[in-house]
Formats: sequence, structure tokens, C-alpha cells
Amino acid sequence: MITKKKNYLQLANYIAIAIPFVCLLGGIYDLGFIYLAFLSLVITGLMQLIIAGIFWYQHPENNSIKIYLALVAFFFYMFIFVKAYDFYWIMPFALCIYLTSILRQKPFFNYNFH
Repeated sequence: MITKKKNYLQLANYIAIAIPFVCLLGGIYDLGFIYLAFLSLVITGLMQLIIAGIFWYQHPENNSIKIYLALVAFFFYMFIFVKAYDFYWIMPFALCIYLTSILRQKPFFNYNFH
């Protein structure tokens, strides 16, 4: 069962994902919007980290969110210390899709074992 709190997290995630695309569409009229779209990608990543933190606080037993946070830490480790720029453009999109799939998960078991 999806709770209302989870629905708010899904909505916030969708808004965070939509912001760069809306700014990019504004680039048709003015190139300044393209720069704003790149800046909003950073803001989107920050918003998704906050959303993931809230979700982890609400569902500490969920292993998928723990994997997501570990992958985010791995991304920053590779970017800062290893200077692995090859996957720099791929991994944020993959993390975005993965967080969205975590927020859309429905519990597989809805049984009361007592």
C-alpha cells in the first residue's frame, strides 16, 4: 500500500526531474535557459538526495534505498578521487531512474504473520 507521504515524495521527485527539461525547452528562445538547465541538474541531484534521505528515514528497512545512497556515495568518490569522467554523464541519469523506481515500488508482501 502506497502511503500519502510516499506520494508526496513521488511528486517532489517528478518536479525535480521536470525542472531541467522545462529550462532546456526555454533554450529555444534564449540560450540563458540552457545554462539554467545545467545548473538545475545540480539542484535536481540535491533534491533527490533530500527525497532519498526522507524516504530512508520513513522506511529504514528498505534495502533498495540503502543501495541507492551507496551508489550516490560511490559516484562522488569516483568523481572526486578517481577522476573517472567516462561515466559522469551516465550515472546521474541511472541514479535518477533508480530512485524513481524505488519510490514507485509496491510492497511484495502485504501479509500479517501474527
